[in-house]
Amino acid sequence: MSACSNLAGQGLTPEPLSETYTTVKSTKTYELTITQSAANSKSAARAAFIPAAGDSYLLKIIENSITQISNGTVKSYSNNKFTLVSSINVLITFEVTISGSGITNITGTITIQGGTTITGPGSLTTGGGGGGGGGNNSGGNNSGLTFTSVAALETWLKAQTANTKSKPYTVTMVISDLDGLGTVLLNASNKYVSIDFSGSTFTSIGGFAFNSCTSLTSVKIPDSVTSIEGGAFNNCNSLPSVNIPDSVNSIGDTAFDSCDSLAVINVASGNNTYSSENGVLYNKNRTVLMRYPGGKKGSFTIPDKRKMTHFTQLQG
Repeated sequence: MSACSNLAGQGLTPEPLSETYTTVKSTKTYELTITQSAANSKSAARAAFIPAAGDSYLLKIIENSITQISNGTVKSYSNNKFTLVSSINVLITFEVTISGSGITNITGTITIQGGTTITGPGSLTTGGGGGGGGGNNSGGNNSGLTFTSVAALETWLKAQTANTKSKPYTVTMVISDLDGLGTVLLNASNKYVSIDFSGSTFTSIGGFAFNSCTSLTSVKIPDSVTSIEGGAFNNCNSLPSVNIPDSVNSIGDTAFDSCDSLAVINVASGNNTYSSENGVLYNKNRTVLMRYPGGKKGSFTIPDKRKMTHFTQLQG
């Protein structure tokens, strides 16, 4: 490791040294900069940079022109391994291992801007920098971000630029309720989003929860959900398909009204209340046609017509 230049004159307090370690893995660039604290600052004559507890760090994770930032302090440094404590919203400790000017491993949970967290990628290929640069997404898919509150997603979305339906922002949300999320998506209607709710604990998607959220391109409903109320996805015109998990035992008749792009509704085979065939929603015994998706094209023949006792919704 080579020390960065340090302006220091005789009798003057030396400026802190800093060192940057950069590694590229697949589409992501990881850039870690360590800067000495005032207490650790040494003379410019030092032959090499030696990190120490109390130094500050700045970790940038860059992908598709998106830069996510984590900053905080060095808790310890030994045998080329940093233990870092992030300081955005909550304190979370993770480890970074370096080799030369590159990063070889990142383990643990990292808190990044907006209070969101990501899991360290583990082993990394040591390599040169490049790739990316700061700023907002100009329409690329941003996978791997996890939000633990609606407010955190709102803050992050405000910092992003408009994108396209074919290249939505892809995020995971681990939350206990959906309060306010529909409003956040409505206010960011030019920023298309695909949301995975795996790990969330809310039990119901309330009436009109995502009403007119035309920027929602896909949604993974968690196994905690037992009911999807009427109007829940009303007018979600960018939603092409929905998967209903085993846990759902109640779906409002108008849950998917005016979803003009919705062509497929799939129900998990273990669901005891509902079933699906060729993307059409039925009750479990297929005696009631619950929903024919509004965006489904082509002709349709009702299966086992003699057994069909009721048609709830034939149109979107």
